[in-house]
Amino acid sequence: TEPTEPTEPTEPSASPARSYAPVAPENIIVTEEIVVTPSQVVALAEKPQLNALSTANLAGTASYSMGQKAQGPSTERVLGLQSAELPFFNEKRGKVSLYGTYDVTVDPDKVKMEPTAKVLPEPDQPKNQYRELERELATEDGSAKFRLTYNGSTLDIYPTDAASKALLVAGDGKKNVEIESKALFEAFNHMGISLDDLDGIYTHFESMKVSSFRR
Repeated sequence: TEPTEPTEPTEPSASPARSYAPVAPENIIVTEEIVVTPSQVVALAEKPQLNALSTANLAGTASYSMGQKAQGPSTERVLGLQSAELPFFNEKRGKVSLYGTYDVTVDPDKVKMEPTAKVLPEPDQPKNQYRELERELATEDGSAKFRLTYNGSTLDIYPTDAASKALLVAGDGKKNVEIESKALFEAFNHMGISLDDLDGIYTHFESMKVSSFRR
């Protein structure tokens, strides 16, 4: 047999070309490792945990506030403030005259008086108790000691010496509003009374006597 000629090695046939659809950028997911340092950690505020059966705060922080309920038709109270219209009188040598009717407002640090057009009569309520207080009252014209009394219906302001009588005379043209407002403030803070307890205020130009008609 005739020898066969060696055949040349053939190259492997190339695989048919493949086509790929382009990938949209928004479909590409890139992952990245994020390192957080302790200084970047922010503590979350703890939510208050309240006991439903008591006012104790178990955890967290909380606060509340309370307003006062209206006490009656003649007095208006809002967050500790009070206001009412009251008649003010003066008594000179046994004769009583009307100073006027004022809208009295009680603030935490003072008593304010604003005149009104109303004319209220003298109160005629039972005088069923007696309270007394002596206090130094300071005005623009000076300061002096006055005696304040309460009989269950009215607050009465009496001078105790020549200095307090002089202050009343000096303030008579302004209806002694400064002395009366400061006397009311002392009465509310030291005599245990409020606007609800008052039917009128009397300013006397003579010292109180045992037989005083207001007692």
